[in-house]
Amino acid sequence: MPSTLFDSEMFNKEMMELTQQLVSIQQMISKFADFDLEGKKIFIDQMEQLGEKLQIIMMRMQLADDPAGNEFLRMQRVQMLEAGTSMAATMDGFKAELEEMRKMVQLEETCADPTTLDAVKRAYRQKFEYASKFNPMEVFSDPELMDAAMDPEAMKAMSEVVENPSRIENWRHKPQLYALLKKMLGQA
Repeated sequence: MPSTLFDSEMFNKEMMELTQQLVSIQQMISKFADFDLEGKKIFIDQMEQLGEKLQIIMMRMQLADDPAGNEFLRMQRVQMLEAGTSMAATMDGFKAELEEMRKMVQLEETCADPTTLDAVKRAYRQKFEYASKFNPMEVFSDPELMDAAMDPEAMKAMSEVVENPSRIENWRHKPQLYALLKKMLGQA
């Protein structure tokens, strides 16, 4: 299917850069609690810029009236609906996470109690420990994992497993999706 978007060298370059930035941020988020104050502020700025780029690219796809772009957006909506969310809710969650990160920076700047700071850092490390174990670029290079990622229930499954890793067993009946979830948890 010809695509004015996906056949465009400039758009593909932007998508590749965005994907690489997403992977980089994902790999680093589990280390956020261990950054010094300046590093945390830089990371927050990079996440904000990434969110803005993502919104711009999504808007370009919506406005382009491109068949491949429309299909991409349709599949994304289906996956998000299966997971009980939407792009707007995802972006709201992204913004809320940025606000939590800012609060952590503010706490670190004002709190003198090392026990409190350590507890906050420990909780943050635990919250994102899965992120450093999974490289989404591996999905693009493995056709079976890519098929699993396109499953309408993929986002729902990932959300469940991130929230509670033992829920991976609920997805054993879908071997490709189960393999993707194992990869995500660093078990494969």
